[in-house]
Amino acid sequence: MSTNCLINVDNISFVDIMADLTSYVQGLGGDQAWVDFFKGSAGYTLQELIAGGAAYNSYTSMVSKQETYILEARLRSSLFNICNVLGYPPNRAKSPTLSLVINSDSLVYWNRDDPIGYIGEYSISLKASQTIIEGLNTLECVIGDWKEIEFTVGSSAEYQDFYVPWEDEKLDIDNEYIEAYINGESVELTRFPEELNSENILEVNKFDGVVIITGDSFFGEKVTINDILRYKYLVTPGYLDVGKLSTNVNQGKFEEISIAHQGYPADSLAKLRAIGAGYHAARRNMVTPNDHKYVLMAYTGMTSASYIETDTSECCVSRIAYLFWDEHLLDEVEREDVHIYLADYKIAGYKMELVDPEKVGIEVEITLVGTDAADY
Repeated sequence: MSTNCLINVDNISFVDIMADLTSYVQGLGGDQAWVDFFKGSAGYTLQELIAGGAAYNSYTSMVSKQETYILEARLRSSLFNICNVLGYPPNRAKSPTLSLVINSDSLVYWNRDDPIGYIGEYSISLKASQTIIEGLNTLECVIGDWKEIEFTVGSSAEYQDFYVPWEDEKLDIDNEYIEAYINGESVELTRFPEELNSENILEVNKFDGVVIITGDSFFGEKVTINDILRYKYLVTPGYLDVGKLSTNVNQGKFEEISIAHQGYPADSLAKLRAIGAGYHAARRNMVTPNDHKYVLMAYTGMTSASYIETDTSECCVSRIAYLFWDEHLLDEVEREDVHIYLADYKIAGYKMELVDPEKVGIEVEITLVGTDAADY
C-alpha cells in the first residue's frame, strides 16, 4: 500500500479496498486506535461504506475512460462523439420509399405534413406537397412523419449551434429528407465541415438528436440576431418489411402500392467501432485499397466492404465487394445510387465495379468433453 494514501490506487474492487482499509485501521495506535473493527461493529460498517463508495467511484472512472476508446466504447453517445471527431458522420435510419396509387373522388391539395395514409402503425407521407386530381393518382411517398422546428436567433455571434432533440426507440431522423431555411430562404446542409462555404450550414448527428451549426460567412452561412432558422425533417422507422403490412389511405380509395426501397436501419455500434479510424485515414479519397473499403462501408445500410486485388495489367478498374446489413443484393436502381455516391470520392477516370457477395458453406465440427463427475 502507498505511504501517501489509505488504499492502493491500483485497487478497484470492494474486497481489495476493504482489505486496505482494515490493514490501515488495525495499524493505528495510541489515541487513534480503533476497538470496533470486528465484523458487525459500527467501525466495520463504516469501513464497508467507505470501501463501497471507493469501489463505485473506481468503476465509474474506469468505465468513463473506456468510453473514450472507439474499440472499447459501449454507449451509442460515446461512439457518435468519437466518430464525429474522426470525421465520420454516423448514418441515421433511411426511410423506405414507395409509389402509392389511389383513386381520388375529388380535386384536393395535399400538404405532406398530413399523412396520406398508414401502413401498419406508421404514417405514409408525400415526399412533397402536391395537388391530387380526381381519379387515379400515382404518389411518391416515404414512410414516416414530417416535423418542423423553428429557432429565433438570439445573437449575431459566429458559429452558433441549434439543437434538434430526438430520442425515440421506434423512429429516427432521416439524414436524406431534411431541409433548412433562414428567413424563409432555403439553405443547403452538409454533414462534412470541410465542405462548408458561404451558402451552406453544418448538420451534426448526435445520438439523441441533431445539431445545426451556422458559420462566419466564409465557413458556413452566418446568422444575425432575430433571424429565423427553420429545420424540416422526416422521422422514420427506417427499414420496414412493407409487403407484410396492411395499407389504408386518408384520401379516395387505395389501389396499389409499389416499393422502391425498403429503407435502412441506423449504423450499428459494431459498424461505428469498425469504421471510425479507417474512414479518418481515408480522408474521403479512394486511393489505397483500405480507402476503397472504408468509403464504401460508409454508405447507409452497409456493414462491410472489401477491396479485391486485380491483375496489375488491368488499368483503371477498382473492384469492391460489399455487404449490406440484411445481405441483400443490389438491384439496378440501388446499384446506380451507390455509383453516384462513390463518384465524389474515386480517382478521376477510374471505373468502380461492385462485386455481389456470395454465401459460403461452412462445416462445423463440435467436440464435447465430459467428466465422470458431471451430472448428465
